[in-house]
Amino acid sequence: PKDPQSPLCACFGLTREDVAADVRDGTPTRIRALNAKSTSPEARCATLAANGQCCMPEVRKLYLKLKEQ
Repeated sequence: PKDPQSPLCACFGLTREDVAADVRDGTPTRIRALNAKSTSPEARCATLAANGQCCMPEVRKLYLKLKEQ
């Protein structure tokens, strides 16, 4: 999303701050939970996400980028 305060995940509300917290904690707990949820029937990426796609690839990219800093 263009707005840094907007959730990265339209279905479950994961935010940039959640990803940054996983980096600070040294364990991707929130990201792993999102990954599990993203394959569940509750995930409605096709209808809720602006691009109609799952957010996991972008969440992983952000995690790796923040981890490198």
